[in-house]
This record gives sequence, C-alpha cells and structure tokens, in this order.
Amino acid sequence: MDRAPSGGMKSHAWREASTMSMYTAIVLLAVLISLGQGDKSEDLAVIWGASIGLMVAHLFAFNVTAVVASGGKLTDDDQSSALAILGAVVMTAGVASVPYLFWKDTAVASTLSAILLAMAMGLCLYIDARSMGVTTRRSLLFAATTLTVALMVVGMKIYLSY
Repeated sequence: MDRAPSGGMKSHAWREASTMSMYTAIVLLAVLISLGQGDKSEDLAVIWGASIGLMVAHLFAFNVTAVVASGGKLTDDDQSSALAILGAVVMTAGVASVPYLFWKDTAVASTLSAILLAMAMGLCLYIDARSMGVTTRRSLLFAATTLTVALMVVGMKIYLSY
C-alpha cells in the first residue's frame, strides 16, 4: 500500500492499518507467552480468535465514530480504512501462524512466532518512517526505539496478567 506523505485517503488507510497491525502484534506477543503447552490447533485457534476479536472490536468502534463524525454515513475513506484494518489483521495473524505450519513442537512454534511478529513490527515501523522521507539512520533508530517500547508494553501486560 502506498503512503502519500501529504495526507489523504491512502495515508489515512495506511495509518489505520499500521495501528491495527501493531496493536494486534502486541496483543499476540503477550498471548504467545501462554501458548506452546497444548496442541497446534489450539494455539492457532487462540491466535486467530484473538486477532479476529480485536478486529471486530476495532471495526465496531471505528464505524460508530466514523458514522457520528460524518453525519450518519460511511465515506469512501472510511471504507478504505476498514479494508486496510481487515488486511492488517489477516497479515499479522498469518505471520504469527507461519511457524505452526513447519514445526510440530508448539513451544518452538510459539517462540518463533513471537520472533517473527517482533521482526515484522520492526520492519513495518522502518518502512513507515522511510515512506515519510526520514533518513535510513533515523528510521532504524525510530523502529528500534518503538519496538523496544512495544516489547516493554508486552512485558507489562504479561506481568499484570499474573
């Protein structure tokens, strides 16, 4: 998806997709810590169930606020953003599912899944910064810093859950 630095429909849809993908990845990273004890189908059901649940909740809130903001009707921009959100969630859950296709040991698969999600999040942050004209060095710094904070959020979420 191209991002128009000056704003507009593509930029808004990209921002919604980036936000949803990052949020889904953070939640899945926390969820993956508890996985790996059961069988592959249970882990995949948790990954996809959590992802779809987040998407439905986000789309509901997004649509309600979009309808209120636009006077009762979804705009083309809103519909593009909703499709971008759907694509981001499917992509994120898909990335998290890949290790389960190749490893029988669910502990290994959940660990690799967490690593893939963190790598994908870092790459998306880097691409997002570069698409706005930020230098390579600053984009790498931005991605590394933001990923570090995101992983601290995951740790805090895990800590507060126990």
